[in-house]
Amino acid sequence: MKKKGIIILIIALLAVIVTTIVINKNNQKYIMQDGMMLALSLDGSSITSFPERGAYNIEIDCGNTGKGIWLVEDWKLGVEDITGNVKCNVSFTTNPTTLKSKVETVNASQNYNSHGYRYSGKTPSNWVWFNGEKWRIIGSIPTTISDGTETNLVKIIRNESIGGLAFNSANSNTTWGSNTLYTLLNSYYYGKGNSTGASPCWGHSKAGYALCDYEEIGISNSSTDYYGRMIKEVYWNVGKVSRTSTVISTAYTTEEGTKSSLTGKIGLMSVSDYGYATSGITYSSIGLSSLSSYEQNNWLYGQGYEWTLTPYSTSTVLYADTYGSVYYLPANNGHAVRPVVYLDSSVYIISGEGTESNPYQIGM
Repeated sequence: MKKKGIIILIIALLAVIVTTIVINKNNQKYIMQDGMMLALSLDGSSITSFPERGAYNIEIDCGNTGKGIWLVEDWKLGVEDITGNVKCNVSFTTNPTTLKSKVETVNASQNYNSHGYRYSGKTPSNWVWFNGEKWRIIGSIPTTISDGTETNLVKIIRNESIGGLAFNSANSNTTWGSNTLYTLLNSYYYGKGNSTGASPCWGHSKAGYALCDYEEIGISNSSTDYYGRMIKEVYWNVGKVSRTSTVISTAYTTEEGTKSSLTGKIGLMSVSDYGYATSGITYSSIGLSSLSSYEQNNWLYGQGYEWTLTPYSTSTVLYADTYGSVYYLPANNGHAVRPVVYLDSSVYIISGEGTESNPYQIGM
């Protein structure tokens, strides 16, 4: 009986030891940091701390304990919607996918010959976190950079307007680079300047000056700024387009036929960008004047009266209206303005899925 008791006791002790070893082994992959239990890996191998800032794709899975977000500028993990004790798996992978490659892969079926890879429809997953706010990806679009090289670059637009502004304070000079809105965006918005009361800041010929203080919402022009250095300087397409007789694909080739004489880092969407954002239509047959029938299929629609970059004549410019169509008005009218930029081809995806709730976080 004593031997049997000893054997049972030994078995029980072995079970405790094995269980303890298993528990310890499982816990070794986790570290405690900022009150959270984290499992970290780099290219599939466990690590015990976040790697130094670098080019990584970062995947975060916190299960039902919270929503993990990588704060790219601070280079640390943030967690929202916390439920109980936070427990996250954070995986770092070298050689991350470039944003340009992602856009062209996701939209492979929307490659409109030489007109670029584009997002269309009402709710595409084309959200990107840029300059501390949400922007949206127009697509990977052919452009000419400042050294004359022609290439595809990712083109993005601010999700919200920065206000109602005139295209030009005078009812003339509608080519991008010769107008006051070009100066305002490239010398003040880009550079975090304040031009309130200065000549480029013009809301409407009858309304006087608008508020043009961009110290908070503007983009830094510092060569070391996290987002500012991602922007490429380009020659913008400025060919004049007739609204009444032009289909979307022809609008693009007409715009492309003339380049601005000056390069710039900030522009606006073109009228063809607006047209190509519409799904369910044939771009070679639907005219700009007919787009009001499809406004619910266009993610760029919804800012009220909004300027495009595209001139109609020497004194008028095309704009998207509240009905989803395209019209033209004198350049000194005040309409919504959403800045547009082209990103360097080396910009890569750190994390995110491109949705509104989980936009792409990017680095360079």
